[in-house]
Amino acid sequence: MLEMVARSPVVSPNSKGPIVNLVGWIAMVIMCLSVITVLISKYIMLRKLTWNDFLLTLAMLFSIGQTVATSDQVAAGLGRHLASLSAADYVTFQKAGYAASIPYIAALACAKGSTLILLLGITRLANHRKPILAVAGFVVIWAVCAIIASAFQCNLPHAWAYETGKCFNQVGQYAV
Repeated sequence: MLEMVARSPVVSPNSKGPIVNLVGWIAMVIMCLSVITVLISKYIMLRKLTWNDFLLTLAMLFSIGQTVATSDQVAAGLGRHLASLSAADYVTFQKAGYAASIPYIAALACAKGSTLILLLGITRLANHRKPILAVAGFVVIWAVCAIIASAFQCNLPHAWAYETGKCFNQVGQYAV
């Protein structure tokens, strides 16, 4: 951790990475405080937690993992000009970006799932439940496909090395 702090540059015209770290960590702290407040309040009021609370907690944990990986990516050069990175930093940068992509997708899927389960719990009409279940099915299929696509975006054994030109279009993958 001290190494990351020591290597983290100050914000300058050639280094915008610390802004990414600042925004990411502030958003993560707010998210964690919000989720913990919801869970404690719900448990105090109802004396139980439900599946949407479990998925909300999973989304929070995946988001923490994604934020840590993004911080590693900033330490390796995110926000700086590519020409200013050493070869080792560029490899670390790519690996950290690769490591951040999977928890990002998982966090999105868990958050969407939590909301959908909450909607299922508050609706009483059967004709409202079917579309909610259809969207939930779509979210599960999307999440599984997106995680597999992220995990195998480039040829093995270097699935993180997107500069090789042996990868599919990552921009198109995240456009959904």
